[in-house]
Order: sequence, then C-alpha cells, then structure tokens
Amino acid sequence: SFPTRRSSDLLNAAAANVFLGKRLQEFAEENFGPIPRSHVIPVGCDATPFRDSLPLPRAPGSPVRVLYCGNLGRMHDIDTFLALATAGLPTGIAFEFRGNGASYRALESAVRASTSRTQIGLGGHIPVESWIAAMAGADVALVTMRPGAESVVMPSKTYSAMAAGQAILAICPRRSDLADTVLAHDCGWVVNPGDHAKLRSVLEGIVADPAPLLQKKGNAWKAGQEVYDQQILVKQWIDVLNSAREFR
Repeated sequence: SFPTRRSSDLLNAAAANVFLGKRLQEFAEENFGPIPRSHVIPVGCDATPFRDSLPLPRAPGSPVRVLYCGNLGRMHDIDTFLALATAGLPTGIAFEFRGNGASYRALESAVRASTSRTQIGLGGHIPVESWIAAMAGADVALVTMRPGAESVVMPSKTYSAMAAGQAILAICPRRSDLADTVLAHDCGWVVNPGDHAKLRSVLEGIVADPAPLLQKKGNAWKAGQEVYDQQILVKQWIDVLNSAREFR
C-alpha cells in the first residue's frame, strides 16, 4: 500500500506489530532493528471439535497412521520423505497425504514409482464432513518446511493437528517456530531437512514402542486445547487491539 516507504518505517509507525512466532519476530528485528509495540500470537485453531477426544492407544497390530493434511506448496519439504520412501519405509507405518499444491503434485508423481507406494495413500482435500474423524483417527501429523521458510512461515496446520491429539513429526530447520513448538510441549519429533536417516530412526522408534507415542499425543492434545484454542488466543487479540486504540 505504501511502495515509497521502507518496511522499517511501516513497522515503527504501526499501532501494533503482531508476529505468528518468536523466531519470525527475531528475523524481522535482525533486518529492521528493534520493532516497537510487538506481540507474538500464534494462529491457533478451533479446538472445540476435539475437546472430548482424548488420545487413545492404537489397536494392537494396526499400523501407525501418519497424516499430512493441507496445502503442500513450494515452502514445504518433500525430498526428505521421498528419499526414505525410495529406500523403503519401515514396516508398521502408513502415510496418507491429503491436499494439493505444487509440491503435492511432485510428491504424487514420485510416489507412483516408489517401492513404498502400498504404504502411502494420496488424495485431495478431506471433505468437511469427514475431516474431524480423519484428524482424530490419525496418530501423527507430518508437518514440513524447507530451509529458509522458517523466516517466512509457521505452518498453521500444526495447531489443529495438536488439538486433535496427533503427535507432530516436524521436518524443519531446528531454529524455527515449528521446532520450538514441538520441543516446548514435548509433543513430537524434529528432523532436519535432508536427514532421512534420522527420519527412519524416528519412525522405527514410533513403531517399536507405542508408549512414547501415546504420551506425545496426549501432550499435543493438552497444548492444543489449553494454549492454542482460539477462545484462549482471542483474549490476547483483545489486549493488542486495546493497546493499539490507546496508541492512536
């Protein structure tokens, strides 16, 4: 809207500057200096549909279900998963990708030639009427981020997955809001992009011992309900809007 003004001028003039994560704020301040009237408020989610859906152990003999649900665009890493899928996924685990986007189309093409294709389901976006059951039925949410994307985005799909009681398998740079969220709540695992050996180790561990998986699912559900529900976050937005009104 103001092409002749520098970004730092806009930030300094704003009544409030809201960042979706602490790392995103730090990146902006590295480039523009201290930013006044800054606030960090995550996107969060509507946790209500999963309020009574406490995570349960998976049935004996059933595979661990890993779900990727949402847009799979150019900022999402697929190479790490594909490297492992090409070599062969561990037994006892099944992936399902539901979504669209540039990287999804590349994934779809590569999976058809993969030796692990029987363990990988592909489909479009999940219909609204089926979404709650699909989310609650998955054990793990796969969330990915290419190197460099950590200074631009924080995948919002993380929060709805947590509220649904899915542990988070994050393939992302360690210095990212996504990694910080997973580690802060002990609700999953962080794998650096390109480290397909670590990814294999994590997946084999999940299959071998169900207890840590159930614990991380419970931690994810608790944080989703108590920290990232929009009914909680709206209070932070009210505070920000009140402070912005006073500034004006």
